Amino acid sequence: MFRCPLCQRSLEIRETKKEKPYLTCESCGLQMFVRYRKGIQRLEDLSRNNVSLMENYVVCHGCRIAVEKCSENVSKPFFVSAGIYCPVCDELLLKKEAK
Repeated sequence: MFRCPLCQRSLEIRETKKEKPYLTCESCGLQMFVRYRKGIQRLEDLSRNNVSLMENYVVCHGCRIAVEKCSENVSKPFFVSAGIYCPVCDELLLKKEAK
């Protein structure tokens, strides 16, 4: 099983005639086909660990851009909160927690 990156529902990993994995979310209409060995291995690793693709990203709903949650993407502006900002509209997507 694998979670849909849009609605988080559990999806069954199916195989094509050529034995390549694919996913279909009936709720969202999303179809995802994985063609290369490296991608197939990543899909297997993620499904084994029951991890969502979106757990490592934050999405700007206005611009519809996903930004990875990593230290390189944390901004520390002078007059506003430190955190992850949208690279297009500069909206604060995830506020950095104070230590």
